[in-house]
Amino acid sequence: MKNSILQLIVFLFFTILIAESIHASSAINYYSITTSEGLPSNTVGAIKKDSSGFIWLGTRQGLCRFDGCEIKTYPALSEDDIWSIEELDSDTLLIGTVSSLKYFSRKANTTVKLELPATIVKTIQKISENQFLAGTEAGLYLISNHTPRQILLETGLSSCNHITSIIREDKNIYWFSTADGLGRIDIRTMKPVIYRMPENISNSNFFICLTRIGNHIYLGSFNKGIFRFDMSEKKFSKVDGFEHNLIMTIDWQDNKLFVGTNGQGLKIMSLEDGSIKVVSHKEKAKNSISSNTITSFLYDNGICWVGTQFGGVSYTPRIGAKFSFYNKSDFYSTDYRVRSFYMFPNSDKLIGTRTGLFYVQEKTGKVRQYTIENRTSNLRSDIILYINRISDKVLVATYGGGIHIFDEKSLSLKDLSQEELFLYGCIFHFTQDAKGNLWFASQNGLYQSTPDGIF
Repeated sequence: MKNSILQLIVFLFFTILIAESIHASSAINYYSITTSEGLPSNTVGAIKKDSSGFIWLGTRQGLCRFDGCEIKTYPALSEDDIWSIEELDSDTLLIGTVSSLKYFSRKANTTVKLELPATIVKTIQKISENQFLAGTEAGLYLISNHTPRQILLETGLSSCNHITSIIREDKNIYWFSTADGLGRIDIRTMKPVIYRMPENISNSNFFICLTRIGNHIYLGSFNKGIFRFDMSEKKFSKVDGFEHNLIMTIDWQDNKLFVGTNGQGLKIMSLEDGSIKVVSHKEKAKNSISSNTITSFLYDNGICWVGTQFGGVSYTPRIGAKFSFYNKSDFYSTDYRVRSFYMFPNSDKLIGTRTGLFYVQEKTGKVRQYTIENRTSNLRSDIILYINRISDKVLVATYGGGIHIFDEKSLSLKDLSQEELFLYGCIFHFTQDAKGNLWFASQNGLYQSTPDGIF
């Protein structure tokens, strides 16, 4: 009896550990780009990094490029619902849309449509600068010098002609997921082979995405989870932890499997111990991903790019990097354009943004905001350009509101003097010379004053 109770306790203990490993949320901060930042649509179906380092986003309403600061859109593709992007050469991007495949010239900002049957182009895989594979809902195509050739799989009516994703093994061998099996093709012989799972593993072979890790291919399925295919043994096996998940995207890096799901967020599985972390959208949590329906994913040198349905794209700082976003209580620095910053000896902070000044008390976590709307703050401009200490004063320079002294005891703002520049000027920088005089760089030139702000 005692042995039975002990076995039950051990079983329950490990069950809790496994559950915690699966449901633990990632502590990594995510920053989101949506239509508010310039995206043409909040549904992002494709993400591609080009050879120049730009991030290209395919949305439901066109193509855009992110350079790390700004979103650029392209009118030539503004009406296209984009599902896939591939870089063909230094100028051309291949764009798979809901009804066609287009060549897009980044230099000329023009498109050329490839003559294919009207169907969704779900995946594109480059072979060389004049040859590539395109997977569509109506078949697999080899395109050479703008000329398409369909590769029939089994009978032309077979569901395996619905291609969902393509990956490259080497320059001749390519693998692809289909609505009815896993495919392999050697482009030298052009003879495809389809592999299917036996009934005792799964009664469905509808695969949506795939990635290769060594001698294994991992396949995301439609509502059946993830399966692993041994390329040597030609055998399938089930991957635990993803049962009944509709898998939208799958990728791997750094010994981790990144799995985008429909409705359950991004799941990250360790390939070492099988533990799973869940990255999900939380309504009241800042810096979480923007939606739990993941439609595209890119892992780029430690940065996760997560394309979503209705939530735009979310991305992280580098995973494992030494930097993280500064947050305190209800103040999240990622919500603001921070223009200036000053730290007191006790680690309290003055943070200047385009929407006001913030004072953060590190020990208590209290945050005080100074804005034009709050007239008792005495601030005359919400755009804070520069903050620094000059002798015994902490000065706060603004755009169009002159300069203030920050009183460290009362935590209030006071005027330096009644000179017009210090009341209404645009002051970008200031310093003090060896004689104690103050120098101010302003929109109207360089000014010198006494320590008390008298010209």
